[in-house]
Formats: sequence, C-alpha cells, structure tokens
Amino acid sequence: ASMQIKDIQNVFKADREVIYEAQNRIRNELRWYRVSLQPLHDESGNVKQVLVNATDIHDLMTIQQELQELNQTLEEKVTQRTAEVRDLYENAPTGYHSLDADGHFVMVNQTELNWLGYTREELIERPFLDILTPESLEKFKTKFPEFIKRGWLIDAEFDLIRKDGSILPVSLNATAIRDKNGQFLMSRSTIFDITERKKAETALRLSRDQLHLANAALQKASQTKIEFLANMSHELRTPLNGILGMSEILLDEIRGSLNERQRRMVGVIESSGRHLLSLINDILDLSKVEAGKVELHLEPIAVLDLCNACLSFIRGPAVKKGITLEFEPDPQVVTITVDLRRFKQVLINLLSNAVKFTGDNGRVTLKVRQNKEQQRIEFSVTDTGIGISREDLSRLFNPFTQVDSSLTREHEGTGLGLALVHELMQLHGGGVYVESEVGKGSTLRFPSHCKEKTAWSTQRRTQNNPMGPNLERTNCNRRHW
Repeated sequence: ASMQIKDIQNVFKADREVIYEAQNRIRNELRWYRVSLQPLHDESGNVKQVLVNATDIHDLMTIQQELQELNQTLEEKVTQRTAEVRDLYENAPTGYHSLDADGHFVMVNQTELNWLGYTREELIERPFLDILTPESLEKFKTKFPEFIKRGWLIDAEFDLIRKDGSILPVSLNATAIRDKNGQFLMSRSTIFDITERKKAETALRLSRDQLHLANAALQKASQTKIEFLANMSHELRTPLNGILGMSEILLDEIRGSLNERQRRMVGVIESSGRHLLSLINDILDLSKVEAGKVELHLEPIAVLDLCNACLSFIRGPAVKKGITLEFEPDPQVVTITVDLRRFKQVLINLLSNAVKFTGDNGRVTLKVRQNKEQQRIEFSVTDTGIGISREDLSRLFNPFTQVDSSLTREHEGTGLGLALVHELMQLHGGGVYVESEVGKGSTLRFPSHCKEKTAWSTQRRTQNNPMGPNLERTNCNRRHW
C-alpha cells in the first residue's frame, strides 16, 4: 500500500503515467497484477486525480515463468549436446578434417592431431600437400580438383608424413559442402589408419610369393620324381621281365622236367617277381596321378561285363580260401562312362583287398546301385573280414600306410593300393567312403558321377542288341560265383 501511495505521489509530481507489475494477495492467493497509474488533469492542465487500473496477469506471468525455466533447461541441454558432439568429433576413433577450396586446413579433430603429432595451430591454414609423401602429393593434385567438381571421394589411399617424419598410411573419404549457389565452401573428410591392413597386405603378398616359389619347387620336385620313377621302372622292369620269362620257361618244362621241390622254388621266384612288378606299377601310377599326369579316356562300358571280368580275376584266390563271391547288380544299370583300364584297376584292387583280409570261408559281395536323386552309379565292396578301427580310418588312404603293423606281417603289401584307388575315383568325379567295424568286416562305397545309361532309357536298344538276352540272364538280385 505504501508503495502504491508513493507511486501515486510520483504521478502527481511527474505528470506521467506509471505502469508496473506487482503481486497482491486476494482470498489467501498471491496473484500478479499489471498496475497502471494515469494522471487526470483539470481545466488548467494540472494533475487533479490519478486513475488506478489493475489487470490480473497471473496466468500470463505463470506461463512466462514456465517458458523461462523451459528455455533455461533447453539451453543447458543444447550446451550438453554440443559438448558431446564436440567430444565425439574431437575424440572419434577416426580422423576428421576440412579443407577449403585451396586445399588448406580449416578444421581438424584431436584424433588426427594425435596421429600426426601436430598441434591445431600448426595445421590450421596449412596446405594439406605439406604432409603428403611425394607419391601421394601427385595423387592428391589429381584427385582434389576432381573431388571439388564431383563432390565426393571414396577410399582414396594416401601416405601422410607425421611431424616426426614417420609415415601414416590412411584411407580418405570426403564429401563437399557448398553454399546455396553451389559454390564449394570446404570438404568434410574422414581418414582411417590402415597401418595394420597394409602390414597384412604386405604379409599376404610375401606369403603368396613364397607359396608361388614353393609350388614351383614342388612341381619341379614332382616332375623330377616322375622322371626318376619312370627311368627306374624301366630299369627294374627289364631284368624282371627276364626273370619272369625264364620262370615261365622253367614252369612250362620247355628245357626239361622239374621235380615237385624245384617247381615250388621256381613258382616262388615267378610269384615274387610278379608281385614286385605290381608294386613298381603302383608306385609309378600313384606318382603320375598325384602330379596330374594321368588323363582319363572315357568310354561307355557295359557294367555287367566290367564286373564279371573283375570277379573272374580274383576268383582263384577266393576259391583257395573258401570265400564266397556274391554279385548284386542293379537291373536298371546297363552302361557307365568311365576309363575302362583305370576303373577296372579300382575294382580289382578293392576286391583283391577284400579277399586278402577276409578269413577262410568268408564272404565278399560286389553291389551296383543307381542313385536317381544324385544321378550317379554307386559301386560297393563288402567283406566279412577283420574290419578297421575308427582310429585307423582317417589314415586308410595315406600312401605307404597300413592300418596295423601286425597286418604287414600277416598280409604283404605297401599300402599303395587304396591311396591309388582314392586318387583314381576322384579323377572320375567321385571318392571312396568306408564303413567298418573291427571283427565284422568292411564296406567300401565308391560312387561315380560319370554319365550312365539305364534300362528304361535303352529298352528299345536292348531288344535289338545281343546284349539284351544276356542282360536278362545275369540281372538277378544276387549271383554266386
């Protein structure tokens, strides 16, 4: 009240309107009012009265106060976010800088400064060219004008010179900032330290060079081995042929009769010579296959004729041990396109092994099946022999390896046969897969992905071909030899 009286007195003295905001309690509520004190004059122009007008502005003042508080909060958040963005810019895991149209630094973050060893003052307004190696400098002179025109640059590699003289390889990406008229203002550039990548690339390049040299040396060694084995096989075959020839002459008794003891001794010479000749051939064949010197001569072969020939080859050893030979052909399979000599070599090898490792009065079964889904013909040889342990399966196809040293003493062999079989089946687009249990026997499956002709696609041909009736006679579910 005293303030109001004083204000009124001032109006009388100053003869001017006074406006102010004040709070007043009404009904126990403190509210804001805008008070206007306006002088009223008499006829002589003197202040006669003062008109007091009070307007309730409590709601307006409340809104203004809330706006002030909100604005203060917003300013604090903007300050905080600006600091966060600045911190992210300065301490990001990648370098940031901006160059003007002349290629001078106008901005650079702390990460890039740390990488290069410079202070901000040492780089701002300095040409980017100053910290480039001669090779990178020439590249930048070409790419920077292109960048200004195009507006972007991706994965450009440069070598930067640190303050201490060391080199920092980087990958640079940039976009252009332009004004509303399209005029270039500055770049927004990021650089990535690619030191580790460059080391890895160098190591990889050295490894490739070393691998190339090793491959060249390996090829040379392989060729040398083939040439050596070819020469040695010739040198060994020549005297062996003489031994075998003379043995056959003695056994045929062309030069006179032999008693039983002499015949057994000559027989040992003859069988040992043939065994040695077989080993020489296996070594030479395996070396040629491993060196990629074997080419397949594919031709359509009658499956029944092929299997019958192979079974006939091992029939003698099987009969001596009382082993039953079984053949289960697929009635639908007529021919298969393979290299006859090599595929026959595979079949005979596996059948011979089955007979060798099967005890007296055992069983060896040859099966032929067609897998329509995979479009391949699968051969399998199953025996009731000694079997193979799980631990030995992994090295079954290693050259010069037998799965048990005791087998070497009981069953002669070098371990070359299965290695050669595996390589030959891979040449035919297949492989060899083994299922075995010790004491119960083994099954070796060898699918061939070569083209085959089936009975339903060749019915017309078999009716007009002499092979047709023969096929009907032999295509039973199981045939005993």
